Amino acid sequence: MADSKFTTGFLQRFIKSDGDAYTLKEDLHKQLLSFLAHSPNIPTFPAIVRKIEKIIKSDNFTLEEIEKTARLDPSLTAQLVRSANVSTYGGGNLHQLHDCLQRLGIKQLRKILCLHGTISSFYGFKVKANWAEFWKHSILTARFTELLYPYFDDETGDEYISGLLHDSGKLFLQRIFPELFQEVIHLMSEDQCSAENAEKSILGFVHSDVSANLCDRWELSPRAIEAVRWHHAPEKNPKAESRILSHVLQFADLCANAYEVNLEEVPKTKPAELFNSPEWNQLIAYKSGRKLDIDFEKEVLDVRSLADSLT
Repeated sequence: MADSKFTTGFLQRFIKSDGDAYTLKEDLHKQLLSFLAHSPNIPTFPAIVRKIEKIIKSDNFTLEEIEKTARLDPSLTAQLVRSANVSTYGGGNLHQLHDCLQRLGIKQLRKILCLHGTISSFYGFKVKANWAEFWKHSILTARFTELLYPYFDDETGDEYISGLLHDSGKLFLQRIFPELFQEVIHLMSEDQCSAENAEKSILGFVHSDVSANLCDRWELSPRAIEAVRWHHAPEKNPKAESRILSHVLQFADLCANAYEVNLEEVPKTKPAELFNSPEWNQLIAYKSGRKLDIDFEKEVLDVRSLADSLT
């Protein structure tokens, strides 16, 4: 089913004949989740990215295997070279892919693969918004989630990808329902309200649920899926094993917004207010942690540099 047919059919069913009222939103939500669960037309990660991930997960692999596979995709090869040369990963002037892979290392390589795969999966934006800042927000939230989590619990490897994909539902919604999502953006700007409130008003549901279902289709861990689903209401997360991650993800999201890294319409919390915020108080009430030693401003600068090499 093509996006255009899906959109048109749904809008005809859920908009009253007079065009003034959007109705049966609960039904729309159920049908959308069914579409996410069963449609073959959901965006997928590029085959090369999946293949390299499979190589990395094997018991024995060499850098040469990864290099040989990456070279099959010129855009990925160029991306790896650009990324290895940004200040985040040491700067310099490397040209050979092998040298770039050595500099990045496996942990950073997997992050770049996630970034490249996510960005490559969504294209042709139909809604007018600052999508370049959206990507920076996603990367910065991923980085803050990764940095913050060890202060509260042992890492599991789900932290970065959860932060990166926490808002992926917005990308899907603007692709499937561009007219309605443009209304969401407009309402956020006009009323200075949050994305969640605007989405509830226009759509009847929020992006986090859609994000979680996309993560499910992309076969992320159940822990990551539930953390993404509840990142705007972690206290309601019924899954104890993912609750702390959803709390950290909520605060990391707020931190990215505080440093004005997101869609222009998102209301901003000032950096000085972060540690008096309800999100921070909920996090430390749920799980106390060590005193933070994170240079937030440096991370913002590093992520902006990395994101500029990606988008």
